[in-house]
Amino acid sequence: MSLTRPVRAMLLALGLALLASLAVTPTAAEAQVTFPRWDGWAWADADTASIHPGVQTRVEGGQCTSNFVFVQVEAIDGVEYLTDVLLGYAGHCAAETGNADECTDIAYPVGHPVEVQGATTTASVAYNASLTMRRIGETDTATCMNNDFGLVRIARADWTNVNPSVPVFGGPVALARGGTAVAEPVYSWGNSSLRFGIEQTSPKRGLSLGTDNEGWNHNVFTVTPGIPGDSGSGYLDADGNALAVVSTVEAAPFPASNNVTDLALSMDYVIANEPGLANLRLVPGTEPFDDGAILR
Repeated sequence: MSLTRPVRAMLLALGLALLASLAVTPTAAEAQVTFPRWDGWAWADADTASIHPGVQTRVEGGQCTSNFVFVQVEAIDGVEYLTDVLLGYAGHCAAETGNADECTDIAYPVGHPVEVQGATTTASVAYNASLTMRRIGETDTATCMNNDFGLVRIARADWTNVNPSVPVFGGPVALARGGTAVAEPVYSWGNSSLRFGIEQTSPKRGLSLGTDNEGWNHNVFTVTPGIPGDSGSGYLDADGNALAVVSTVEAAPFPASNNVTDLALSMDYVIANEPGLANLRLVPGTEPFDDGAILR
């Protein structure tokens, strides 16, 4: 049976459309190769990187300090790709209210603009513990009072400007777990605008006053203490592992000490409750940890 000219034309058009759709529809793996392979990724040099732990962040005019660098790494067909670069800071640094109970804090939404010192492109809120705890209805008191953690998403254009090393001290070596003992040495880098850019006051060495609140909280005493604007900055333990995030300055029982939020528990909470950040990793520094850096 022969086909009429209109029918042949219709079949030809359908065939061409099918071929066109097959040619332009990428597989999942093909879509992901626009991201760099994780095993081949190289961070910016520590001496010249404009974005690193300790740079300032600003949300709606409020200034805080970042702590460590984190990434999302996705495995596609057995190959790992770098899909996100993030900076940690304190959750209350991107909140409209300042409640002691983080579960009742009103935080800016994911995607809200964040200015990051050294970035060429505006960053954005990627995670805030307050948002997640309110969404899932968290009721555990220790968690609500101490889970003060947030993540800033660095724009793709700035990934090559990032280095994960802590200024002066180097590291982090890895993620600390299990808290700290009383009198264990701790180290931090603050970057409050109240320091007026005087970097000699930024590196801090001190002692842990112990761990409490079901492991969520460490009280630390350093010279000088964390001040307003240092919120969000990171703490290293005696071995250079990433321990905690500055949350508050305390008046009692130890004046001028700092409450710091346990980083491992904060990360566990992200991974357990945010599917979009389930592959979150802390990035070790490219520079070795040096616990005597500010003594020489």
